[in-house]
Amino acid sequence: MKKVLLSGFIALSMIANAQTYGFESSEGYVAGQDVAGQNGWLVYSTSYGDVNTVTSELAKTGTQSIKTVPGETGTSNFLWTPDLDPVDGVNVIEGDFYLDSEAGETWFWFSPIEFDDNGGHWINRIFIAPEINAIGYVGYNDQGALAWLAADASFERDTWNHLKAEVSFDDGEVVIYLNGEQIAVAPITATNPLTITQIGLGCDNYDGLGAIYWDNIKVNAEDLAVSDIKKGAFSVYPNPATDVLKFNSTAKVESVQIYDLSGKAVSANYADGQVNVSTLAKGVYVVKVKNVDGTTSSSKFIKK
Repeated sequence: MKKVLLSGFIALSMIANAQTYGFESSEGYVAGQDVAGQNGWLVYSTSYGDVNTVTSELAKTGTQSIKTVPGETGTSNFLWTPDLDPVDGVNVIEGDFYLDSEAGETWFWFSPIEFDDNGGHWINRIFIAPEINAIGYVGYNDQGALAWLAADASFERDTWNHLKAEVSFDDGEVVIYLNGEQIAVAPITATNPLTITQIGLGCDNYDGLGAIYWDNIKVNAEDLAVSDIKKGAFSVYPNPATDVLKFNSTAKVESVQIYDLSGKAVSANYADGQVNVSTLAKGVYVVKVKNVDGTTSSSKFIKK
């Protein structure tokens, strides 16, 4: 079966807070309809029908989930989460999946992605392979070349499993967990990525057999207590700001970076506890602080 690495996608332009996607009606999701177009979810390809449907057939928690049914075209279909806040250091994505017993050779995907000015890039390609009943990823083979590899772990059909990936940009690796157990350490395959901006959920539309259900998709959930990300450790003022943005921090600041809402870094010269923002266009920005102890914090501000 031929698998193809995709290297370019259309960049997106929204940023959403870290959160859990439960696909419940209380969150504004409508059962029986394609999840693409609901609450900021987008689809990479729409030529294979509505294969990613909000459904009330199964759910890990609540009453609804996403049901993905593959086609037979031999090509791929991907969903993108809404855009995520840029977070340096360690990013964590996780979710629950239920693969039914009818699934055959189609691979299903759960992958962190970074979009930048040059398009989209896979940080790694994590896949669920029914044909070998295993979780796989892109890693280095015995010859030192990137290849599709299978972790030495298997999942159960017709029940819920939990998949998690911790992405460390400092270490250049993706640590993959299945049902709470570490099963693989994969390399970051994108070139110099800075953050996760989307999760890609999808399938390769190979044989049209079976279905997978997804629930509780989480991105940097607060209950994960990621050690080197401390939100709220500083504040900025005045907010809105016109000329100068000042900082009130409980830690010693090493550097400051400002991002616009497309995730693009803009100039930020930090000195004497403040940054000159007079040249920025009006709008909402994310400011990220790196402290001398290695921790990072983020906040939003308005430039008027």
